[in-house]
Amino acid sequence: MRPRAILAPEKDFEFMGQSVNVVFTNGTVLEDDGTIRIYYGAADQCVGLVFAKLDDLIRTCLGDSVV
Repeated sequence: MRPRAILAPEKDFEFMGQSVNVVFTNGTVLEDDGTIRIYYGAADQCVGLVFAKLDDLIRTCLGDSVV
């Protein structure tokens, strides 16, 4: 199995900035319904926010990808 990132640059604002072509997590918040909010830095220029279900994220990390 080939390792895969769970967060990678896709949008223009994630590619263009002080550090190009990079995203990195800054923090997470787990909601009561199992949704996880992931705050991330994009190109050292701005902060983004993505949502995922915690169960899906765990399965993806363990290799049983739902994506």
